[in-house]
Amino acid sequence: KVAPGLTGKGYAVRAVLEILEATARDGGPRARDLLRSPPFRRVIVSASRDVSSAVRAAAARVLGAAGGDAFRARAAALLSDPAPRVRAAAAAAYAALCAPEGAVRLRDLFRGERDPSVRTAVVRAVGSRAELRRPAAHEIERAALREGPEAAVLQALENLALYRDHDALEDLLGLLDRGSREVRERVLGLLRLLGDRRARGPLERWAARIGDPDLRALARSVLATLD
Repeated sequence: KVAPGLTGKGYAVRAVLEILEATARDGGPRARDLLRSPPFRRVIVSASRDVSSAVRAAAARVLGAAGGDAFRARAAALLSDPAPRVRAAAAAAYAALCAPEGAVRLRDLFRGERDPSVRTAVVRAVGSRAELRRPAAHEIERAALREGPEAAVLQALENLALYRDHDALEDLLGLLDRGSREVRERVLGLLRLLGDRRARGPLERWAARIGDPDLRALARSVLATLD
């Protein structure tokens, strides 16, 4: 049941939820404990069931910021929300709340998701906590590198750079042939960062056939670090 006053345009409700989110993020443990108390919990959970997707998305962000086991099930439920903006916010919230094995639930969401913003949000979510660096998270990132959209590809590259992850080397090399210029430059930078000598042969062959002189020069500078 939706609490009275949480329907309609929802502007005031969203404003309140934004204040609660800021309180949770900036107010420290005592503020988060307060938001998890029954009166606030009822308001937040009720808002997550509002008719407005904007309100539900705002509530999802509060769930993630407030933390605690009490909100985990509600965040998981919002992963199936019909509105992409809510699923995207729920992915971030669930990543903040779940146990490490929760990456499996995010992988399942990613596999069935077609909305570009949600796919990108899921990739960002599994990069948000070191505890989520499990096989399921690696599967999400490799799938993003192969399938896109580009925003998800760029986010996956950011994750791999942050954690110095070598598991997606083959997919990284594949992007050199099909990625945009920005993606190719980011891949070359990541290959330099990883310093994985297994990339040397494929990168030499790619540099020999690429027509863009700037990319060729960049590839050769990366090769020099792999000696």
